[in-house]
Amino acid sequence: MKKNINGIDAFIRLILGITIGFLIYMNFFKDSLITNLEIALSIFLLATSLVRFCPLYSFLGVNTKKKKDRMY
Repeated sequence: MKKNINGIDAFIRLILGITIGFLIYMNFFKDSLITNLEIALSIFLLATSLVRFCPLYSFLGVNTKKKKDRMY
């Protein structure tokens, strides 16, 4: 599994995942279906930011890492 997310992308995903998680915790979303989708999105964003690999990027052929960052 090659890493395909750079530091800025990972930071933005981390902030978005935490923000969505906070909104869920504060019961901002009243519908249970929307809440479940938001939980899944939050977990996906947090996991991809920590692992620095996005399966969707891999499927689409996107790589946000710079060449000098691709050492690992």
